[in-house]
Amino acid sequence: MAGQWALNMLLVAIIGFGTCLGGGALMERITQDNRNMFAPEQAP
Repeated sequence: MAGQWALNMLLVAIIGFGTCLGGGALMERITQDNRNMFAPEQAP
């Protein structure tokens, strides 16, 4: 029973961490696209 609990916690951690990183990367991309669209002179 403890092994299943540990495995479930590991899967939750991996999926949660990947979701967090993916969401952050997506938000950064959206923010940069909006900055480029509304203020092209400030685009890098």
